[in-house]
Amino acid sequence: MAHNKWPRHALLSDFWALLRKGTPRPAPGCDQWEKWVIKNLPDRALGIVLRLHNYIVTNTRFPGNLKDMWLTMFHKHGLHTDLTNWRGLLISNFLANSPMSHSGCNAASISCWAKRHKVTVYALKHDQMKGFDYLSPQGMYDAVSAYGLPSAIIDLDHAAQTDTKCYICTAHGITKPILITGLTKQGGSLSPVKSTLTTSLGHHYPNDLSANDPDTLIVSTANGLKGDPHLADNHLSCKVIMVEATDNSYLFARSLTALQRNALAMEHFQFAYGWLTQWTKLMAYVLEPSSDPPAFADFESVTTTTGANPLNITTHCVALRSNELDFLRTLVDDPHSRYEELKEFIQHFTFPKFLRHPPITLLRKILKQNVVSKARALISLQPIKRADADKLDKILKMLIHQESGMPFEPNPDVLMLPTEFHSLDFPSIGHVNNTAAVNGLHCDLNHPIASYRMMARITLMDWTCTINNCINPLDGHSL
Repeated sequence: MAHNKWPRHALLSDFWALLRKGTPRPAPGCDQWEKWVIKNLPDRALGIVLRLHNYIVTNTRFPGNLKDMWLTMFHKHGLHTDLTNWRGLLISNFLANSPMSHSGCNAASISCWAKRHKVTVYALKHDQMKGFDYLSPQGMYDAVSAYGLPSAIIDLDHAAQTDTKCYICTAHGITKPILITGLTKQGGSLSPVKSTLTTSLGHHYPNDLSANDPDTLIVSTANGLKGDPHLADNHLSCKVIMVEATDNSYLFARSLTALQRNALAMEHFQFAYGWLTQWTKLMAYVLEPSSDPPAFADFESVTTTTGANPLNITTHCVALRSNELDFLRTLVDDPHSRYEELKEFIQHFTFPKFLRHPPITLLRKILKQNVVSKARALISLQPIKRADADKLDKILKMLIHQESGMPFEPNPDVLMLPTEFHSLDFPSIGHVNNTAAVNGLHCDLNHPIASYRMMARITLMDWTCTINNCINPLDGHSL
């Protein structure tokens, strides 16, 4: 796993991919580099900049350009399924060895685990009222101090926020600049980084509070729960407290009382750094309830009314849903709903109007750019069943048949083969779905973050012992 070690040297191809991200202006940044100039350098001259970049990354504990490090780590080690399967990549996982690396969780694996073991799990989906730009910078400063990072990072941020020019757009045009101190520029690249570092402390807080709580959700293997750990991975377990991606997060617990207690604790933490909860968008969930759950549940929070004491408790009534989870507008572990969404989209897709039947190359390009591109994005978040993917390919086949004017319906297995196999190379949703499923499995089992690997190994071990007679389903003998 040498390629997963950090820090590591970037290749020229990696550096070119990094330079294509973001916008070249405004420049220069804090390191005084003009990005648009670097992007126009030939490979030989860019190699000098690359060697400097590798030296900085290798010899600096906290790289100077945090945005570049963020993009490199996510695009090299993360898949889109990480967003629904796991919390967002937290930089503190790469900067400090902490218990927080085990407090994240795999939302899809938790849903499957609860169904598999018939364990009741409660969850609360949080939504923040304010964006990154309104978050107090003190949260980032506390994280820098807690993780033992150089204090020069705080000094650099203070300098970047001092006398920042702000232009106000009015009905009569743009005003003259006014100077603002102490706020991050709206849309700045450091805003999500500051938010991530601040909320990483929020992971530690409920993790410490629930250290001795019997209602804390601990995911373990089936044989581990039975007290029969006859294989090495049967001993694995993972404590699950919080899942997070951008400004959305999940809190998990084994009982409603523990979930309410953790929610109030997070309210106290968030309020200290100026982050408020959008209670009108909150939703509570229960997986595998032992009896009919109530339709609503009460959760407590700080009081945010102007002039009121924030230590006063305010009660909110939140809807409670059974046996479902949704994250980033995706129903977790629900391939059928994703299939229905894709089916409706493909069936209602219409080609542009042509005076005659368009050529096959044009049809292929239209489908790739307008149909399969969206299908790939949706499947990357939630793959579908293989039989359902074949049904979608048949719908695509009918679209091609109707638009091309072919006298006979083509076979989708032949229609969607590559041209080197003497076929027409039309895109296949089945191939996209198979690739997403296999890549997701490979990524989870070999992920550089320990929590990803642990949850995947727990699921694999349950698969091995409860379904496959204690034979690894991925080895040659089982296949």
